[in-house]
Amino acid sequence: DSYYFNTNTEAAEHWYEKLFTLHEKEAISTEYYFRYAQSLKSNGKYKESDSWLLKIKNSKENDSRVRALISKANYYAEYSNTEKTYINIHNLATNTTYSDYGATIVNGGILFSSTRPNVDIEKNRLYKWNQQPFFNVYTAKVSLIKNDFNIEVLDLYEPEKLNNINTRYHEASAIVTKDGGTMYFTRDNYDGKKLGSDKKRTTHLKIYKAELSGTTWINVQELSFNSNDFSSGQPALSADEKTMYFVSDMPGGYGATDLYKVAILENNTYGKPINLGTTINTEGREMFPYIGVDNVLYFSSDGHIGLGALDIFRSKITAKDYTTPANLGVPINSKRDDFSYVIDKQQTKGYFSSNRKGGKGDDDIYSFVIYECEEAIAGTAFDAITKEILPNTMVKLVDKDGEIIKRTTTNQEGGYSFGNVNCEKEYTVVADRENFKLALKQLKTLAVHNAVIQADLELIPLVVQGQIV
Repeated sequence: DSYYFNTNTEAAEHWYEKLFTLHEKEAISTEYYFRYAQSLKSNGKYKESDSWLLKIKNSKENDSRVRALISKANYYAEYSNTEKTYINIHNLATNTTYSDYGATIVNGGILFSSTRPNVDIEKNRLYKWNQQPFFNVYTAKVSLIKNDFNIEVLDLYEPEKLNNINTRYHEASAIVTKDGGTMYFTRDNYDGKKLGSDKKRTTHLKIYKAELSGTTWINVQELSFNSNDFSSGQPALSADEKTMYFVSDMPGGYGATDLYKVAILENNTYGKPINLGTTINTEGREMFPYIGVDNVLYFSSDGHIGLGALDIFRSKITAKDYTTPANLGVPINSKRDDFSYVIDKQQTKGYFSSNRKGGKGDDDIYSFVIYECEEAIAGTAFDAITKEILPNTMVKLVDKDGEIIKRTTTNQEGGYSFGNVNCEKEYTVVADRENFKLALKQLKTLAVHNAVIQADLELIPLVVQGQIV
């Protein structure tokens, strides 16, 4: 388990294999089947991983993780061949060999969390779990740079430790309200004088609030729904900032950690935390919530079917519930942990964190750009026999699934045009006119932004010189 929770999946696989070999005739908890399956998956052994996950149904038939795998047996191919959306994935120059994660977009910059040491590592207090310094919250400035392939990517520079928030213990996952005046963040159960714990002397995480006075954060206080007996952390705000989403292992949940929401009331008070339910939460870990401006919940999970360890999912928040979470797929998700997804209000660029292979250290922050490529399809409809133009002809644009996505009528010159068409997609253009056969033209758009695809349409008349064609 120590290897598993420190994401040393190769060692975890080795020892879980020994567990099942040496104790194959004994009753073993379903969570060890799950962790073994996850370790195998993170090591690229997908078929073997799936077979071990399915064994859970022998003792726990209604496990949602098993049901999800059965219903989506081809998940690997689907998630590895997702629609091109995220491009220019870039490991930030500010990442270190330590843990750097959780970029949060604030006015004019970024907040993130890091265990990077002060100048001399030997003079830093180390967290015994992983022998790294404790987490601190940092601020950094944003820049656009050219990478090794001369492609413009998003990066950070001049990281600085945030004043008046960090202590000698863990601080992380900080967010700031739109007006810049209030910060919420996660901290060990520490009141500035002593470290709190439960009856077993375990220190849990709590969510804290701070207010900005000039350039200084003041009035740091914990939120009312915290507890010494369980952890709450990783706060996120709804678009209207009236609701806080967070992660917790409080009693009554469905899995290891669940996502909750709580109403933000007046006079520094809060409602009762509400579990987001089984559409979102599983028997595994749901973590790192984030709400986009389009009212979409992004979060990480190892309970929903993914490519390995934590994957990032999206779910639309509706008036009554949440839509079925959709895996963001490659290149956002990988065999390892992928989490802390955020995107700017223009929906054009953002950040996520990952401990995938090829990074600089433990966890790294990556930037991405949303693929923007739209084209136009245009042409002229005319009589295939006489070559006369055909005005007032109905033209439809049909996608590869047979759905009509656009329609128009040709103008007096027989011309038509469909704008804002997705790049690199297969379409069929259909012309429909009375006394003519349907004219169909199949095409595939290019990967060139603002290109115009020419698609003239020849309609064959049903009657030519008195004879039916």
